[in-house]
Amino acid sequence: MGAAAGYAAGGAQAISAPGSALCQQQALGPLPPGAAGKVLAYSAAQLGKPYVFGATGPDAYDCSGLAMMAYRAAGLAIPRTSQAQWAYGRQIPASQAQPGDLLFFAGADGTAFSRSPGCEITLNSRVCPAQKADVSDSTGATGVVQATLDARQRCVAAAVILYAAEQLGKPYLWGGTGPDAFDCSGLVMMAYRAAGLAIPRTSQEQWSAGPRVPAGQEQPGDLVFFAGSDGTPQAPGHVGIVLGGGLMIDAPYRGARVRVDVMAGEVGFTRPAGNTGIARH
Repeated sequence: MGAAAGYAAGGAQAISAPGSALCQQQALGPLPPGAAGKVLAYSAAQLGKPYVFGATGPDAYDCSGLAMMAYRAAGLAIPRTSQAQWAYGRQIPASQAQPGDLLFFAGADGTAFSRSPGCEITLNSRVCPAQKADVSDSTGATGVVQATLDARQRCVAAAVILYAAEQLGKPYLWGGTGPDAFDCSGLVMMAYRAAGLAIPRTSQEQWSAGPRVPAGQEQPGDLVFFAGSDGTPQAPGHVGIVLGGGLMIDAPYRGARVRVDVMAGEVGFTRPAGNTGIARH
């Protein structure tokens, strides 16, 4: 039951960015007539039964096993695991959810941050207490961000991404550091400030401050750098915040807004949270 309690305590916070160029939400049609009622009726009939990892009933279930069997009762075949179920369905904004739809959480064994085609970034609410940058208490972050980050780095990553996600849709302004507009390095600096860490102001200075992370080992909350239109591979002119899955949050250029972008053509990564000499607020 401990694992079940962990999921139940998870929760999720959805932050939408309808202005993002990547947000092309397709309309989600309703379930077949009567299917939602059958899904809910089956699920309700299992209330009180114990959690068992890998179980699909009839006497015990894990989370995705219950979902799969409930849909089977409605005559619909869906995949077995939560990850496969997430990938199988058409993701929708929380405001469009209907009875019988599936609701997903990072959980204790999932990823901390994900973006759906419904323009949402979801953060596990157990990553640091109350989504705050409380680096002195990182117990809620254990196992949520990749294990290669230590406990303090996990909390920093959560706070950095939460701040950046809250700025989605705000306009780009050269020299901007918020609260109403940002340039790329201004967004990064302020996101780390929200996590209690002071990092340099410009992308070139941020790149130099390091520490560098080999490509393929980057984690959510790390910084990703690009030459950009006004920089070079040695002195990058653009920077974003890694989300994972090949995605980042950035303030891209004049006329655009803070948004989720695909990483492509990067020159490298750094992990400010791993810099032992960095100043802490």
